[in-house]
Amino acid sequence: MAWLLGSLAYLVLHALVYLVVLRTRDAFRSERGVFMYHAASAVVVTLAVLIGAAQASWMDGLAIETLAMVVAVVCLHGIYSMTFLEVWSLSQGSYSLTILRTVEESPPGTPIDEATLESVGVGKRQQRLDGMTTIGLAHRRADKLELTALGMLVASGLGLVAWLANVRQDA
Repeated sequence: MAWLLGSLAYLVLHALVYLVVLRTRDAFRSERGVFMYHAASAVVVTLAVLIGAAQASWMDGLAIETLAMVVAVVCLHGIYSMTFLEVWSLSQGSYSLTILRTVEESPPGTPIDEATLESVGVGKRQQRLDGMTTIGLAHRRADKLELTALGMLVASGLGLVAWLANVRQDA
């Protein structure tokens, strides 16, 4: 139980450090920066909990409670990081927020310039594709985008998650 409470305290501290100190720094204002902040934390937490579990196992023998603690702490960090990253991403000005802001700022009865909104969508799509190439998930070949080996691994992992969640693509 102490590991779980310690982990919760760590996650609260991790979020506060970002909110109070890091969010105004350029390195932590990009998707890559925020992702790396969480990825590094996940590695540190996972290693710490595995070392702690190994020490507990050495003294008391491997218990199911120790294994459950490892899984709980790592999963808790995963849930926290995924939630944080999703909220951060949405707060960066999603396409839907841009549409709502445009409608709100337009005088009543004025038609909305749909071409402008379409260009926002195209720009956001291009940013996402550029991001994929920057972090090595894809590369450009002629006029096509192809997945790298890392991109295929990530796609397979996401496919597994979709399969486990029973996500279906309806035509």
